[in-house]
Amino acid sequence: MDESGAADHQQIPMERVPETHEWYKEQIAGHHQSIIKNGERQIGFLKEKRGDLILKLVQEGVRGECEVQVYTRLAELRNQSTVEDGGDGDQEKDDVVVNENKIIIQQLASFVPTYHGLTKVALGNKEREFMKLEDLTVRFRCPCIMDIKMGKVTFDPLATAEKSAREMSKYPEQQKLGFRILGYRLHKSNDDVMIADKKWGLSWKFENIDDAFNDYMQLTDDRRTQVLSIFKDRLREIHEWFSRQRIYHFYASSLLFIYDSDPTEEGLLADVRMIDFSHTFPACKSTDQNYLFGLNRICEIFDRL
Repeated sequence: MDESGAADHQQIPMERVPETHEWYKEQIAGHHQSIIKNGERQIGFLKEKRGDLILKLVQEGVRGECEVQVYTRLAELRNQSTVEDGGDGDQEKDDVVVNENKIIIQQLASFVPTYHGLTKVALGNKEREFMKLEDLTVRFRCPCIMDIKMGKVTFDPLATAEKSAREMSKYPEQQKLGFRILGYRLHKSNDDVMIADKKWGLSWKFENIDDAFNDYMQLTDDRRTQVLSIFKDRLREIHEWFSRQRIYHFYASSLLFIYDSDPTEEGLLADVRMIDFSHTFPACKSTDQNYLFGLNRICEIFDRL
């Protein structure tokens, strides 16, 4: 994980976290405080000690602005009524289009963590801005989480040739799969946690990728059947949304799978959510074929499990 060498890793201290917060333990991928890149230690997710929210650092520049804009737009429309039908001629047509787009974005909001605005937290001697997001794991007693980065390509249209080549070289199998697995964290009822990192995810080939999902689905037969059913239903809902929407194209975005491994838990058993929106672009009235390609593959895999 350290891209600057072991010696540098020891010399760059970790940022001091306020007493009201702690580093979020369930993070699988993305910017993480254990990683040093270009001589700087990254900042991972924070967790409010007394609350159900996690804090994600707003990245500098366009990427941070983009993700905040997406979450803000979804929050504005989550509980907002759609445009009233009315008027005539071109105005009526415009209202219909606006109404349809609002409905589609409202549907997207049901697939992403709830956004609770921005906040600033002092890390060390510097104040930094964070997005406040729903912690998707709090509803599960023993959460088992897998993070999958979606798309045949994960670099956006503005990426440099160097960036594009670097991303393509990370995992050649992604061209055939349409996704790559970033890892998992499995909580067992005896408080043990099994962890698979991105190296584990990169080890899988097109021919044996089903085994990776089976490795994640460590459940008794009855429980496995229930969780698989929920995952399939949720994936169908997301697939149906992507088949209809012509608003966004998502690059380097992930699907987060969560199930509860506690055999006594009878509440929420499983869920699938979309996360990471710092590379979201206008769709220009076209479907997001890059994302859909991988989503189709994942739906096929779950149908085989």
